[in-house]
Amino acid sequence: MKNRAFTLIELLVVVLIIGILAAIALPKYQVAVAKTRYQQLKVAADAIQKAQTVYYLANNNYPTDFDALDISLGEPIETATTEVEGFGFQTKVTFNWGYCNLSSYSSRIQCKTSYQNVPTYTVYPAARFCNANVQNAIEQQVCAGDTGAVGDGGSYRYP
Repeated sequence: MKNRAFTLIELLVVVLIIGILAAIALPKYQVAVAKTRYQQLKVAADAIQKAQTVYYLANNNYPTDFDALDISLGEPIETATTEVEGFGFQTKVTFNWGYCNLSSYSSRIQCKTSYQNVPTYTVYPAARFCNANVQNAIEQQVCAGDTGAVGDGGSYRYP
């Protein structure tokens, strides 16, 4: 009876095939994770924007701090409001998932997650943007895929 075993060459071929498959799958996995985290960021920023609009309609001005908004995105770790001379207030609200900047003078909301490879999401009353680091291919892919637009220096505008 012959003893059947794998040769070293056969084992090396299998390891090589697994390595090639992993090299193809890993970048796609990283983009998928970044897209998911970016979508969560968009949901939070859009909720803040809607709450800010409700506040504006009720008070005829934009809020000067995050606490004035009727919204809950989790317990903020830190809230810092600074006055921008001649323009209004800028509030930075930090959560365990990242932070958002709210500007009372332009009604701009800009959110960034604490995870890597996730672009920044910016909301104005009349426009929304996905802002990718120009040296980060994953952020560029996330923005291009989500907006369907070609970026101009890392800034992708939603249609």
